[in-house]
Amino acid sequence: MAKHLKVQNKLLCFGKEVIFRAVNDDRLTVTEITDSISLYGYSPDEFISGKIGWREIMHPDDKNLFTEYTDEQECRIFTKTGDVIHVLCICIADDASDDAFFVKIKDISRYIRKSEQKLLKERKRMETLVDHLPDGCLYRFVLEPKTGKSYVKYVSATFEKVTGMPSEMILSDYRAALAGAVHPDDAESMMHSIETAVGAQVAFYAEIRAITNGQLRWLLFSSHPHPEDDVWVWEGIIHDITPRKVAEYQLIKEKERLQTIGDNIPETALYRFVLDKDTGNIKFEYVSSTWEEITGFAFDSISNDISALFAATDPDDMQRLMEALRTSEANQTNFRVEISTCSRWLLISASPHKEGSRVMWDGIVSDITRQKNAELELEKYHEQLELLVKERTEELEAANEEMATLNEALAVTNEELERYQTKLEAMVEQKTAQLTVALEKAKESDMLKSAFLANMSHEIRTPLHGIIGLIQLL
Repeated sequence: MAKHLKVQNKLLCFGKEVIFRAVNDDRLTVTEITDSISLYGYSPDEFISGKIGWREIMHPDDKNLFTEYTDEQECRIFTKTGDVIHVLCICIADDASDDAFFVKIKDISRYIRKSEQKLLKERKRMETLVDHLPDGCLYRFVLEPKTGKSYVKYVSATFEKVTGMPSEMILSDYRAALAGAVHPDDAESMMHSIETAVGAQVAFYAEIRAITNGQLRWLLFSSHPHPEDDVWVWEGIIHDITPRKVAEYQLIKEKERLQTIGDNIPETALYRFVLDKDTGNIKFEYVSSTWEEITGFAFDSISNDISALFAATDPDDMQRLMEALRTSEANQTNFRVEISTCSRWLLISASPHKEGSRVMWDGIVSDITRQKNAELELEKYHEQLELLVKERTEELEAANEEMATLNEALAVTNEELERYQTKLEAMVEQKTAQLTVALEKAKESDMLKSAFLANMSHEIRTPLHGIIGLIQLL
């Protein structure tokens, strides 16, 4: 009687609900319990006598509850008639014993039912939304563990449009429906994935090809399991991923084409260089078949560890390459760097792009050793030519200096000649003047002589004529 009062005093604030005191053992033995347990079809004596332990009326999936003391826990119990109800267990420690506690049981089934109804409405709403997906549909797959029976319980209205299979067929016998539609090369893996998911109650994921009405399409099945009462349910979605697969196939063919082109470009190799920013790891993810021929490094030796390439590169060139990579990553710009290794010169260029935490550079590397050797040879000839030009320039400068000296001497000579010319001209002018005077005097003398001779002739002829005449007379 004292114990019964103790229970009532402890849980007086809980109202008229089932209240009991239990020992935390394997059966969860009940030592005291209120008469209200009859609400679930049991009598108090069945528990107090030890005929029934509280854990024995709990749902199998909830029997691991009460292994540790918790203020509140939800669980499911069976009534005497076998019905399952949801109850809220409110626990209070027993101050007189470390192994016992008091529990108040409150029936919350109606709240659960309301939640289930709300969930059902929400599910219906989601199904309505999914029915309008252009390339997807919902499905519900059920496994009954007790019987081992599995079946498709529901598919949304767009199932036949997405998969090409009649809804009635998949709902009546999913194995036969899949066997008739799944591509022969995918049928075995599809059934194996289903059996694995069902056997281990794990998520189901499969990409398969289906042939319906003579048309090939790719379908993606994805679902996650959860328990519902006595069954396991996989609720998921089926996507028509044919456009994506066609694009992937075209991308693969394009990569193969680019690889073929890259393998046939003379003195050039293609590569993909990857930086994982989360781990700081850097590596070559892909190189074309001409890589070793162009760079001198086997892909296997640098695919996951590029230290060998770094060690063989000139330190100054390596620093420029790393700086170019940092700038390219920060600004998402292309880079172009020439580096020298132990045996050759390489021209490296690439274009970056990001995928999550990874930065990838797709680019080309070219062997420019012959070009660099030609440049070095040309530089050598250029230096020799500069030396010859310098020597010739010095010779010309010396000749110019000598010519300048000669020009200066010639200038002096010209000045002297000009002075002589001026003096000579003065002398000529003077002599000309003198000759002019002498000529005039000669002319005057000639005139006087002519006049004298004329006078003398006249004077002489006159007497001669007289003499001649006289002689003639004689």
